[in-house]
Amino acid sequence: REVIKRTADDRLAGFTLGRLLLRHRQGDPNSISEAQFEAGESWRKLVLDHAAIHGYKLTIGSPSFLTICGASLAMEDEDHIKRTRERWTQCYNAIAECVKTHGIRARNVVYGICVEDWPLASLTRDDFGLLREALNVLGRVLR
Repeated sequence: REVIKRTADDRLAGFTLGRLLLRHRQGDPNSISEAQFEAGESWRKLVLDHAAIHGYKLTIGSPSFLTICGASLAMEDEDHIKRTRERWTQCYNAIAECVKTHGIRARNVVYGICVEDWPLASLTRDDFGLLREALNVLGRVLR
């Protein structure tokens, strides 16, 4: 696969979800759309907010986490906490419905890519489809 210089310099190249979007922009079928990328980013932020509200830590090495979402929510307002919990429940239920159709791997892959920043090499051809399905479900909830 050819690496285009402007792609290599792009901040999106620093994490798996971003690389999948860059692949889409180059026409690669094993990729995600802009809308799917936005859903994944929104969901990742929601997972981090939920963890901060409830006081548990996530071990995440994603560059996007380190540079964008490193802040703690220890003293957030009650409205933000309520909205986060509601959105978390909606997303959880949506992923549970997706699992009924596509199996537990759909949940594992979307979490692995969006939150844990799994390497692309860990995905099978089927995983790309599962990721897109789960991101589409999350996108409908998070809009």
